[in-house]
Amino acid sequence: MATTNIPNVWTVTPLSGGVNGVTGRGPTWNVLVDGAWTVGDKFAFEIVLPAQTYDFGTGRMTGVVPVSAITLYDRVHLVAGTYWAGSNNGDATAWEQQAPGAFKIQIANQSQQPETLLALSPFQGQMALFSRHTTQIWSINADPTLIAQKQVLSNIGVVAPNSVQSLGDLDVMFPSDSGIRSLRVQSINLNGYISDIGSPIDSLVKAAIQGQTNSQLQGIVATVDPIGNRYMIYFPSVGTYGTFYVLSYYPASKIIAWASYLPTIPTFNFTISGLRVWNSFVYFRGTTTTKLPFGNKAFIGVYGDPLNTAQYDATQAVVVTPWFDLKKSAQVKTATELDWVIIGQWQFSGSMDFNGVTNGGGLQQITGNVNPTNNTAASFQTGSIDWTDEGYGAQLKAVSTAAGTGQVAPTLSSLVLHYEPGDEK
Repeated sequence: MATTNIPNVWTVTPLSGGVNGVTGRGPTWNVLVDGAWTVGDKFAFEIVLPAQTYDFGTGRMTGVVPVSAITLYDRVHLVAGTYWAGSNNGDATAWEQQAPGAFKIQIANQSQQPETLLALSPFQGQMALFSRHTTQIWSINADPTLIAQKQVLSNIGVVAPNSVQSLGDLDVMFPSDSGIRSLRVQSINLNGYISDIGSPIDSLVKAAIQGQTNSQLQGIVATVDPIGNRYMIYFPSVGTYGTFYVLSYYPASKIIAWASYLPTIPTFNFTISGLRVWNSFVYFRGTTTTKLPFGNKAFIGVYGDPLNTAQYDATQAVVVTPWFDLKKSAQVKTATELDWVIIGQWQFSGSMDFNGVTNGGGLQQITGNVNPTNNTAASFQTGSIDWTDEGYGAQLKAVSTAAGTGQVAPTLSSLVLHYEPGDEK
């Protein structure tokens, strides 16, 4: 029988008219939403996999209207209604449950006063959530399941969403119904407590808040001057064009002082509706009825000089001390001398007679212009003046003269009152 050897060679003839191979995939589903579509209708789909659930269409953030938002710890945080929500870690566009770091917490279930949230702020590595009459402090964690409430401060809250500002991480300034307050840290147990740092202007702030609707209160805005680290809050209801109250707070130097400023420019007046800090400057959104060079429109302005050069107008600086009893309220005291350390020109007035001033007697002018020949010198000048007055307490008032072209900013460093103690009642 004949044997045939078949070589081990494969011969392949290409096919024609076919298609390339494709990667395998699951089935495709077409979903038809039937019926008449009306305004307000929503749809939602969930794809449930063993390790993850994906939401499409209507989700937990649908219809949420934020009133305040901040960026903190690699997330965007916002408050809306009674909810506090956070985006995914490192992704400000991911808010639904398929994003492992995103969350939405119902805050109304966490206190005895279920109120609408108005603002939020970082506080001592945690988050402070503010409503009108309650302040809550929560821990923050990359894992939403580890976020937890730490403290509730009842009967204290904020009146306006854009008025809460942090001074560092351990001090949060905000306007409440009782005045401007500060959320601070207790050194003993690190819990938060409320400081009455704004008590000197409580009567002014209460007058600015009382009688205002919620919509009007939203016009109260605040920021922190990045150069001087001063809390600046604007009340549109105070005065014709609103008023700024500015806090100079330097604990190491034992300085706590409030000042007021008007939003004016020499050529026109305006009201303010927003404040923001960018690139070390405070910018504001303003409106005016005075015709501007570019027309009678809203505008964006900058506080201070963008060229970072000193600019001074004719506005006077007025410093008024409270009444001091010099720790002996029942002792008659006779003033003898007033020492001062200043830059620029100042006038001084004072009184030792509380009852006389209260009954309309006014303060006694002690000096005319002090340091009149050195109003352009940038260094401190010292001096003293004889002053005789008698009473049970002391109040001093210092007024700077106008700082015009070529003059330095008037600066009051210190005042020292000398007196002789008398008999006690």
